[in-house]
Amino acid sequence: MRVLLLAAVGLSSLGLSSLACGGGATGTGGSTSHSTSSAGGNGSGGAGGTVDNTPLDVPGVSKSSKTVEESEPFVAATSDGRIVVAWIGVAQTGVSTIAYAFSKDDGATWTPPADVQQPMNQVGSDPVMVADEKGDVFLGWLGYDYAGQFPTNMRLYVAKSGPGATSFEAPVIAHDVGTDFYDKPWMTITHAGTLVISQTASDEMTYSHAVVLTSADGVKWKPVTLPGFSARSLIYVCASRSTPRLFATWVSQSSPLQIAAQSSDDDATWGPEVIVSGADNVGYDGPTCVADGNDVWVSYAIGAGALDTSNFQHLTSVRVAHSKNGGTSFQPAVDAQDPTTGKLFLHPFLTLEAGGTLDARYYAGAAPNDAQGGLLTVQSKDQGATFAPSVAEHTPIDFDLARDNTAWLGDYFGVAERDGRTHLAYVDNTGGVAHVSYRRVPIAK
Repeated sequence: MRVLLLAAVGLSSLGLSSLACGGGATGTGGSTSHSTSSAGGNGSGGAGGTVDNTPLDVPGVSKSSKTVEESEPFVAATSDGRIVVAWIGVAQTGVSTIAYAFSKDDGATWTPPADVQQPMNQVGSDPVMVADEKGDVFLGWLGYDYAGQFPTNMRLYVAKSGPGATSFEAPVIAHDVGTDFYDKPWMTITHAGTLVISQTASDEMTYSHAVVLTSADGVKWKPVTLPGFSARSLIYVCASRSTPRLFATWVSQSSPLQIAAQSSDDDATWGPEVIVSGADNVGYDGPTCVADGNDVWVSYAIGAGALDTSNFQHLTSVRVAHSKNGGTSFQPAVDAQDPTTGKLFLHPFLTLEAGGTLDARYYAGAAPNDAQGGLLTVQSKDQGATFAPSVAEHTPIDFDLARDNTAWLGDYFGVAERDGRTHLAYVDNTGGVAHVSYRRVPIAK
């Protein structure tokens, strides 16, 4: 049994003095006008010039002679006009590495795929990115070795790409995990420019606590363990883009299944836990959140069926809960998915546009292995009370729920919004093999 929890962390407990929602005015994690990323938001500034608002699709930006499949993409859009996509590349041997490609012409053409420099460890996984207003891009990922069937010697790496560059510098080790097991980092950046990474730490493969790391320069990182809350996984951090508050949402093991929330009252202490989901049967898929002022939204999936390491759960709906008082209480969650275009869903992901429109994106299919599935977007213009019918970003996609074959959809996809456009990096697995594709679409005014 799993529980999804939302917590608001006081900034003084993290050593931060000013925090806005992790990114730009239209980005994930609540976004500010100062950053861009698929997990932490996106900026509204840019390189200037004429804006091309024509939709653009570029298939297979990840294809390389070094890999047989590529998945789990991320995307960032910079203030100096570059787009970068990163992903997991799987070689014929089964070993995975982190690779990337840059575009300097707004996604029209791309550099050949290149691998990051990984000084230690055999395997690379879980790439995430943020971009600041100076034009720097920070790429984080997990590196590890295998001891039998389990990861060992895990390290969290962060590499920087400076303004105008089309490669990443040698990485630093942001956190040497040691004997613990870490999973699914997310990155965001505050209004003051502080980098934030969240991830789930576990001891002996039992998810136990959430970890946040902060850095002013991407080189020196400070780990902070969030208080309380045992048995948590898939932590996701966002922040209000206009108030100094950081929020975290995660899946936690408990019975009965619930979604709960907690917020700090004075930026130092934690308030009482608040139930968000009632009796919802929360599925094991990563939650997301966005926030602006006292408004906080959390997305999560409703799950059915047993959990196993080889297949995703059958997720039957996407729900969004809204708090108008900074996480003190939540209104009843609403269904965000479009039931006319799918019966099963995967990896719901929230972003908040500059004008206040709430976007939820997800993979959808009529049934497992539906060859006519797709990546869809639904929007709410009334603060998450209702969602309009879906718009297809890409079809067809094979809605394959298996995690152990070449059509793997990965555990997430990437979204970045900047300068009135949305940038998507997602998996196209038609033909039975996963490759990463890119899409650029204008944000409706």
